[in-house]
Amino acid sequence: MTAYRFLPTFKDELEKIRLAHVVRGIEEKKGFFGKTEIVKRYFVPMLATAIRKGEKVVLAMESKAFGTYKERTFYKEIKIEKLDKIAMVIWFTFCLGVVMALKYFKVLKLGTGIGA
Repeated sequence: MTAYRFLPTFKDELEKIRLAHVVRGIEEKKGFFGKTEIVKRYFVPMLATAIRKGEKVVLAMESKAFGTYKERTFYKEIKIEKLDKIAMVIWFTFCLGVVMALKYFKVLKLGTGIGA
């Protein structure tokens, strides 16, 4: 699963390598032998990128003691304070007021659409 999350980044990395070859003026040859040359030309940079990213993931997992402890540790715990709760209630009330005002002025039509 960890390797699966890298597929989109490898696609982006392949595009960067291809564009770097275009900027350097390296032409892509057509045909079977041209395609095998392209694969060889892209293989080494892609392999280097994969190894670098793999090393970063391994170091991150080791530094977090991946799965060693039952309780997770956090750099900074965020606690919801009384003021945060008051702000959430005010924000929810404001949003509800906006929806009600839009409905009152018939700008917003709320309904399920059943039987309409």
